[in-house]
Amino acid sequence: MIFNATGRSLTYAGSHDWHGHIYESPCPSLIQNGQWGAFLHTRPAASLEGSEGAVVYRGKNNAGVACDWMLAWSIPRFGRNSAFTEIREAHHYETDYWGYIKNLMEHKPTNYIDTWSGSYSAVTIGRGTSPEFVGIMSLDGVFSQLSHAVFMTLAADTAIEDSAKDDAGIENKEGKK
Repeated sequence: MIFNATGRSLTYAGSHDWHGHIYESPCPSLIQNGQWGAFLHTRPAASLEGSEGAVVYRGKNNAGVACDWMLAWSIPRFGRNSAFTEIREAHHYETDYWGYIKNLMEHKPTNYIDTWSGSYSAVTIGRGTSPEFVGIMSLDGVFSQLSHAVFMTLAADTAIEDSAKDDAGIENKEGKK
């Protein structure tokens, strides 16, 4: 899930899949200010690879200049999940930086923040093989550190609760508690 707190609409500018793909429903083409956008990225069928991809949304920074927010995740079948984000000038991600970004992402923690040219972005991802990924696209100075801390804590708690519900569901199906 991704949230637009930029004060303006954001438009879908592209995506990249290292492993897996966006499932059936595409990424939202437009996310209005104050709205969430959601999509499901799935791992390849009959593969030991996990889900690893990125989305790019275009909007304007504090000065009204177009820029791209890139939000990426890595959910390996085995190993540690990671999340990465960065903001650059509009059309930046149309150049093939994807190998470089993949390398950066795989060495990041489960949450990350970037600011660039009056823009702000934050991402976090839960644990396990089906975690929730949460990203915030905003403007520098709009989203306070306190708001960020509260928002990310809620996102992390949701991801952990979802993971616990999934685990409980599996246990109940097997007849174990």
